[in-house]
Amino acid sequence: MEGKRWTDEVRKAFKRPFPAGAIKWKAQVTRGSEALAVAYIDARNVMERIDRVVGPGEWGDEYEVITATPEEYVVECKLTICGTTKADVGDSSASTGGRNLAKTAYSDALKRAAVKFGIGRYLYALPKRWVAYNAQRKQLAEIPQLPNWAIPGEEDDLGEGAQFQEQETEETPKPQAEVPLKPREEKPVAGATANPGEYVLDYGKKHKGKTLAAIAAEDADYLAWVADVSNAKPPVKLAVKAFLEWKTARGAANVPANAQPAMDGMHWSTDEKTRKRFFGSVHNLKVEDDEMRVLLVGDAKGHLADYLGSVGDALTLVRGWAVEQGRIAR
Repeated sequence: MEGKRWTDEVRKAFKRPFPAGAIKWKAQVTRGSEALAVAYIDARNVMERIDRVVGPGEWGDEYEVITATPEEYVVECKLTICGTTKADVGDSSASTGGRNLAKTAYSDALKRAAVKFGIGRYLYALPKRWVAYNAQRKQLAEIPQLPNWAIPGEEDDLGEGAQFQEQETEETPKPQAEVPLKPREEKPVAGATANPGEYVLDYGKKHKGKTLAAIAAEDADYLAWVADVSNAKPPVKLAVKAFLEWKTARGAANVPANAQPAMDGMHWSTDEKTRKRFFGSVHNLKVEDDEMRVLLVGDAKGHLADYLGSVGDALTLVRGWAVEQGRIAR
């Protein structure tokens, strides 16, 4: 009996948003009583999605441990669905306070490999938002509201709304049901986002605190000056350059702040070979993974997909920092 084959129906089913009840939120960056909230799903939600769409007998996963130390755990997952295999790596670090590095790395690897099949890929396009944060409990004090496009209709609901409870790690914060939710006025996101126009400039006095899209509409020459002449830090310059290039490519005089990127767009960090070569180069530069992430996306646990430049830009930035820090010779 032939196994199930890839069809448009399967592809579309994998790309459907998960029910709101399956979406969890964690603090990516904290700032006093506020935190930058990002959405994620449990690895078992991924398994449930695949089971429901193609059946338990039509997929399998294999893992290879790349790094296993008390400080870091890196795992590669090869996920095969309907005869097609895609791979990616997951990692965890003791520097982020994790208690079960291996478990977190395995779950992260499966979810990242599943993203290549379209499962949960839309989560990377969700806007990041600053929300109230309970520093004492180390958990979010409110949950962001999902945009309408990220909520499935009744006909799309595959019955996957369960919230699985995992052992607590750096990736699975404490359950937040006990924390009262309250409405809150959204603030601009300070940092890299899926849409370059939503990047909030944290430099200078003239336009500090505004999105790049808003500044472009008011004072496009200022952005050109920030990108090429100013003494802004490299991550800021790269973000501005990326926005200007993106804006030029779109041929638009003004980029709407709510513009969404193409769902099928793939970041260089999702390519297995490119990602491995990048991490190998970073290690050759004597730069730790958490240092690299802070440098590129502002957070030791941040996703490389939030970095707006090319892999070459990323390595140039990391190498320059390594030279400045005396890690390597110029």
